[in-house]
Amino acid sequence: MAQFRKLFAENGQRLTLRWTFVWRIVATAGLLFVLWKALGRDGKNLSDVWQSVGFHVTRGEGVWLLVLLVLVPVNWALESRKWQLLVGKVQRITFSEAVGSTLAGLLSGLALPAQIGDVVGRVAALKVASRSSAIGAALISGGIQFYAAVFTGIWGAFELWEVLPATGPAKKMVAAALGVIVLAGVLAFAFRKYLVLKLPGNGIWGRVKSSLAVIALYDNAELLTAFAIGLLRYLTYAGQFVAGLLLFGFPMSVPEMAACVSLVLMVKTVLPALNLLGDLGLRGVSAVLIFGIFGIAPDDVLAVTFLIWATNILFPAVFGWFWVWKRA
Repeated sequence: MAQFRKLFAENGQRLTLRWTFVWRIVATAGLLFVLWKALGRDGKNLSDVWQSVGFHVTRGEGVWLLVLLVLVPVNWALESRKWQLLVGKVQRITFSEAVGSTLAGLLSGLALPAQIGDVVGRVAALKVASRSSAIGAALISGGIQFYAAVFTGIWGAFELWEVLPATGPAKKMVAAALGVIVLAGVLAFAFRKYLVLKLPGNGIWGRVKSSLAVIALYDNAELLTAFAIGLLRYLTYAGQFVAGLLLFGFPMSVPEMAACVSLVLMVKTVLPALNLLGDLGLRGVSAVLIFGIFGIAPDDVLAVTFLIWATNILFPAVFGWFWVWKRA
């Protein structure tokens, strides 16, 4: 009997290893497809981007490229710390686990719609007992980053208010919409526990309520701390964008660059794309329109946009693949 048990155990281990191998192959194939689609989408511009970067580096402007690259790990370290803080109410994880989970979410976000991929990737990369609560923590993390972009975007809009190519009524509609978004965020923060209790407990709303119930576990100080980290992370990312603009020598002042960047990132945040590949397109279009106010050529704007996207999103997502491979 003991021999049979040993045989069944060995067969089970072989089956587990076989499925693990299959999952790794599938994950690798998925990554290669995403990279092929991403780079193929802008393949005609890719070589021009690197040539432009090399040209500006040889002119002694490479320090801005160095700043941009140094801020990449800072950006994702801040996001990982925020995620570690929020998911800690569900299950405590180490900082390295938070980093791996964050980058795994970044990887899956390249292929799945909107922010669904980010949530799915983060939660799937962690071994948590309550996935529903972890999903809620991921949604809260995304909401914090959303409002960090909105608040700074409002500052950028007011800085450029007089030069924005829009009519008076259109500007008033935009201001009213942003006011509603801010008010909704403040009310959601103040009455979060009451609002979750009022959600129906059956059907799809029951699942939403189960996920968002985790918000009742955070006190005000914890959420404000998470928001402060999210805001610092946003400023880091915006700083990378400004460094890219300085690398390409845009004829603008730094405050003008910062205001334009805040608008571009707010538009990208408020108008979600289908996925991060679509996000690149949306960011590029908004950047061309906003920087075009200052007479910047579309090709230069798109080159900087692609550089920021590749260094800060695409390449870190590859590290997310290594985490998925390791955990599979």
